[in-house]
Amino acid sequence: MKNLIFRAAWVGLISMIFFVSPPVSSAVWKPIIGIPKPPFGIDEVAPVLPSPWNSDVSGYYYVQSGGANSGNGYPGNPRSQIPNPVPAGAVVVISGTYTTKHEEGDAITINGTSAKPVFIKGVSSSSHGVFSQKMEFIGSYYIIEYMDGAWSNSSGNGKLNFGGDHGVVRHGDFRGDTDDGIGGVNTEGSYMVIWDSSIHDSGNLSATYDQDNHGTAIGAGDHIWIVHNRYYANSGDGIQLNGNTNSDIQYVYIGGNISHGNKQTGMWTKNATDVIFSQNTVFGHRESNSSMGDGMGMQYAPEYVWFIFNTIYDNECGIRLASDSGGAGTHHYIIGNLIYNIHKRSPYNIDDSWETAAIAVWGSTYTEVVNNTIWDVDAGINSPRDKGTLNIVNNILGSPTISGANTVWYYVEALKNSSTGSNNLFGLNSRIKIGSSSTYSYDQVGWPNGLQSGSPGFIDQVGGNYNIAVDSPAKDAGVLYQVYSVYQQRYGIDIAKDIAQRPRPQGAGWDIGAYEYSTSAVGSPPQPPRNLKVLN
Repeated sequence: MKNLIFRAAWVGLISMIFFVSPPVSSAVWKPIIGIPKPPFGIDEVAPVLPSPWNSDVSGYYYVQSGGANSGNGYPGNPRSQIPNPVPAGAVVVISGTYTTKHEEGDAITINGTSAKPVFIKGVSSSSHGVFSQKMEFIGSYYIIEYMDGAWSNSSGNGKLNFGGDHGVVRHGDFRGDTDDGIGGVNTEGSYMVIWDSSIHDSGNLSATYDQDNHGTAIGAGDHIWIVHNRYYANSGDGIQLNGNTNSDIQYVYIGGNISHGNKQTGMWTKNATDVIFSQNTVFGHRESNSSMGDGMGMQYAPEYVWFIFNTIYDNECGIRLASDSGGAGTHHYIIGNLIYNIHKRSPYNIDDSWETAAIAVWGSTYTEVVNNTIWDVDAGINSPRDKGTLNIVNNILGSPTISGANTVWYYVEALKNSSTGSNNLFGLNSRIKIGSSSTYSYDQVGWPNGLQSGSPGFIDQVGGNYNIAVDSPAKDAGVLYQVYSVYQQRYGIDIAKDIAQRPRPQGAGWDIGAYEYSTSAVGSPPQPPRNLKVLN
């Protein structure tokens, strides 16, 4: 959506609006580790609608396709289209299915302000409006809520694009169809938010080519939040960032989302800077003609990308740092994630460092892998690259069901010599491989304070609870590592926590893995919602 306009032209404002004290919001912000709360779009609530509403009211619009009112409209006599431009402070209610297309030259221009935001909304939280044609919104300080998308192939290019600054899409369900370009909610601009929505069925999962119908695509912008949404059955990535250069996109917060069963990956970034993937749950991705079955990852060397505290399971690859392809970014961090049940469906070659893994480090230059729990995988960490540093600290790594699987493989001896490995807990049948040689102990590779154990002491691995028990060898065996202060210094946020948001340390020392020991350790990963699609 490179052609989406970023700023709306200012026009005359209408200042007289009907005002009643707003009700309490029906949705509540849930904190996400490392991600600040958006400054706009979460707590704002639309003014209460006029009651009775049996005539035109200044500042309020009632829209229903086929309506004949030439004024503002009201439930008994609606207008047919969204006003364009929309004045500051307006509330636009859309009843039923909205069938007018708005794109490029006919995008809806919204002139909201911080003091007078605009609301474009369905009738209520239980009576959503529906977009059935392509919609583009541009402007400032606006919230689109209780609106769904139902785009069929006949819509031509049905999707929702919104841009400008301080624009929000929340509390909606957006469904596409099988053709190219059908479906998705995309944004560009500054301080934009997608919150608490479902975005799914964009494109054809059985396409024999790389269709690239993403659930959400971002091509430019800064300070963008994609939080607490559900992405599934999209023929591209659930979420993809793709600037022309790393400076095109900066400060993107992707947190608390569930993404699964997409044709490519759950979430992915190309050119961008300062991208945080935190506390997402990603599963059900399979190798296809356009994907290796990755849960999440990156390519083209974005800069300062953080994969932190995510739960990644039932994919064919967990996190993949793919080819740099001439990009300029060098710093990438994988911290506090729970990664398990990562297996290829096709035969796995344990003698190929380019194979998929829980963490596949093909590109990147300076990579930190810290405090992750990696278990029941074909391989823990594979790195075929021949440059830079790959530090591996405070991780639990094991492949209990795969005899002889690689748990760590530095393909080039020089990479291992420039890197740090310490305070990791390995399963007994793990294999550390350096170059063409293999070894089975920390002593042989010179890593300090390492452990090997037949049991890492999980509370209930079969049940998906990877919290550690009181007698786990991982308890108090870790070390405070520098990546936590790097995050604090760069973003001003403390992430010295475990995946369950417990502060570290809880005991005498840091624990190894994604979890700190706790007497009230629940921590089971979210399970797939029953009504959502999972690829088989």
